[in-house]
Amino acid sequence: MSGSWNAHDQRAAREAACQGTYSPVRYTVRVDDDHARWRYRLASAALWGQSVGLPSFFILCTEYVIRHHRGLKDVRRTIRLVERELRKQKRRERLARKGSKL
Repeated sequence: MSGSWNAHDQRAAREAACQGTYSPVRYTVRVDDDHARWRYRLASAALWGQSVGLPSFFILCTEYVIRHHRGLKDVRRTIRLVERELRKQKRRERLARKGSKL
């Protein structure tokens, strides 16, 4: 991918996800503003307690947006389908192991 998130990159990511070759891009978020850092820390403590750090807070926020944003309906559907296939594959492997032991 080119690093931008244009229509071509989005389509390539969807195709890669369907083929099972998707490897996510790791983004580093740097918060330089002390006030912003304080707000995020305060929000994470208020929502989930002191045990949640800022990186976990950003991940939880991203999961919330994916779960509730109307424009990400196709993303949610794709995630559900892939998770269902992974569960089926895991179940088949478990049954195959169980059958080979007998």
